[in-house]
Amino acid sequence: MRWEILVYTFGSIAALSLLVWFGVHQATRVRRMIALWAQANNYEIVNLYAPMDDDSPDFPFTWGYTRLSVVCSVSLRGPDGVERLAWLDCGGALNSGLLWDRISVHWRDS
Repeated sequence: MRWEILVYTFGSIAALSLLVWFGVHQATRVRRMIALWAQANNYEIVNLYAPMDDDSPDFPFTWGYTRLSVVCSVSLRGPDGVERLAWLDCGGALNSGLLWDRISVHWRDS
């Protein structure tokens, strides 16, 4: 009986730790993907509104998870100095952005 309690307790702690690790890893991975994308496309990130960021000017419409990817709202400054707004759809269908570095851009101001 005592072993069962220990097994359930440590199993629950392990599962919770894994979920916390996954959340932190996902958030840092997406931010890194966006920074690399912006650098490769000669954009400067002015503001990045992550999923569920209630500081976003049009919260709750700037966040989401679609097709197991992460959608962020960003404000970008191009090489010409013009600031543009976009949605960045980070990740892919099966791996939630963890292994696939695909970013789709949907411009909001065009």
